[in-house]
Amino acid sequence: QLVSATNGSGLRSHLCPGGSNIVRMIARATQLLSRCLLLWALTYGTAWCASTVSPVTPILSHEFLRTPQGAEAGTAFGDEYWWDGFGSPTTDGYVFTATEFQGSLVIAGQFSRIGDVQANSIARWDGSRWTPLGAGIKAGQVLTLIVDHGDLVAGGSFWTAGGSEAKSIARWDGSDWSAIGSGFQDEMARPATVFALESYDDTLVAAVETPQGDYLLPSRSGVSRWNGSEWLPLGPSANGRVSSLAVLDKQLFVGGSFDSIGGVPAACVARWDGSRWSAMGGGVGLSWGPANVFALSVHSGQLFAGGSFNSADGSPVVNVAIWGGTAWQPAGSGLLNGVSTFATQRDTLFAGGGNAIARWNGQDWDFPAPPLAGTPGGVVPIGDDLIAVGSIVAFNPGEDHPAALSVARLSAGRWQAINSLTGRMHGVVGYGGEGTDILSMVAYRGHIVAAGSFRYAGAPPDWIDVRDLAEWDGSRWSQFPLPPRVSQIVDLLAQGDTLYASGSFQPQPSGDSTYSYTSVYRFDGEQWAPLGEGPPSYVLAMTLYQGDLYVAEAQFSPNPETHIRRWTGVGWDLIGTALGSTFPIVMALVEHEGKLIAAGRFLTMNGVPAADIAEWDGLAWRQSGPGFPTPSTYYSEA
Repeated sequence: QLVSATNGSGLRSHLCPGGSNIVRMIARATQLLSRCLLLWALTYGTAWCASTVSPVTPILSHEFLRTPQGAEAGTAFGDEYWWDGFGSPTTDGYVFTATEFQGSLVIAGQFSRIGDVQANSIARWDGSRWTPLGAGIKAGQVLTLIVDHGDLVAGGSFWTAGGSEAKSIARWDGSDWSAIGSGFQDEMARPATVFALESYDDTLVAAVETPQGDYLLPSRSGVSRWNGSEWLPLGPSANGRVSSLAVLDKQLFVGGSFDSIGGVPAACVARWDGSRWSAMGGGVGLSWGPANVFALSVHSGQLFAGGSFNSADGSPVVNVAIWGGTAWQPAGSGLLNGVSTFATQRDTLFAGGGNAIARWNGQDWDFPAPPLAGTPGGVVPIGDDLIAVGSIVAFNPGEDHPAALSVARLSAGRWQAINSLTGRMHGVVGYGGEGTDILSMVAYRGHIVAAGSFRYAGAPPDWIDVRDLAEWDGSRWSQFPLPPRVSQIVDLLAQGDTLYASGSFQPQPSGDSTYSYTSVYRFDGEQWAPLGEGPPSYVLAMTLYQGDLYVAEAQFSPNPETHIRRWTGVGWDLIGTALGSTFPIVMALVEHEGKLIAAGRFLTMNGVPAADIAEWDGLAWRQSGPGFPTPSTYYSEA
């Protein structure tokens, strides 16, 4: 019986599923349903069936698939089969920025959950748990935060805050969200992007980039000022992005990737004196490409500029410089890996960038923290500690597992997690703790093997490294051996002791005549081996039909099309070609009632009209059923 996922709106049940492909169907649904981590669904794959008809024999009869002792029954029949043990303390998306608000840490970015708390793109840590800020911010991302007149202001590129329209900027007063005027949008009412916020002359200013037309024209960038009732431009715009703001001596300073602002030549930095823009000496530059000032900060009466540049006023510097009022000077020996953010803790300036947190001692930089993997998007002092956020992995010396992902606390020279992994947190996450894609799952030799784009898995109380291919034994994840030269695995298929993996693999190394390129590999329980030579393209789906292996192979050039091929034991036979639509693609293959079913987005199969779903009886292709009246995309079938 056939189950499918279509149009991104959910899972559509045509009959009732049965058979081991239910695991693959639910796995593909994780990608379809906006990166939702449904790993627990694979553990109790029969729950999908049990909630539809009764009784159904479990598809996986191993001991670890039984309902855990003490599991609570849900509100619908079959809910008792679901286990909530694949959670994560991190977000299901990305953290871009953070600040302190009313004594608590607030993080923001693009996510819908953190830990087991629903929180739309912004969340608050009260010292023991995460809490949402009302309905949060939806349909976009938060890039910058500031406390202004006692309220928290969020800027970025989004549509709503607190359930009401708020284009790219909104204010939180501690209990409710409100728009700030009409916000920022283009002539087609699409949200603009706010990259930085600052308080200048007792009013709020924003660095804004607004798209023009159909996005093919250069965006319009500049600074806007809130006058209490509307946003007004602060002088003419820049010819490049403005991404950082700071205030010193009643002047507003801006940084970014522009070379003029308000018609005045200014290399990546400029100042506004209340009536006009002016350059700051010779500005900053980069000898091998465009320079960029990502961060500005005032410390001890001086303006620090950080980013990606190797000269200031034409003299060598290393990614950070100090403005002395009339000229630029180096900030010590600089920071080799660049600067993305600044933070001040009492009288000490810190810089985050590259893979480090650096501290300014008045003469040069030192490093009070172990190196990070990844670049912090924000650094925030909370009491005696520093909080770093972003797509980061924090390690401590002598430890082979990450101390923290995505949000890390630096305390007494060591990294700590804000909230630790509990016994329910066996989820998988991306490299920096961000949300991830589980593209395929399969039952193999009594365990579950999962493939996708991920890096770490929860093994409470620690994280373990399981890059892109992991094996679940019922209580713990481990790294499953990776095929050679793998870029991404998109589908898995098990046949007895044989496991097949398909996707994208790196091409033949130059001069390596022994290497045979293929996008399908076979694991025999001991090692991986390529399955013949070719198919030469990207294999998105596999299934067994009448005992043979069939694959859907996407061809990107010279003409977009998808081929259905059969493995003969020595090579690949072409069985069918899907054509039509902008990019014809077959995302799912399954054997059903003696036929091979192919589903995805296409108009014809081997010249036969077929609206997104076709069947092969071993001799010819035809449309399967009535097809679909509107464009659909099948991500998996079972």
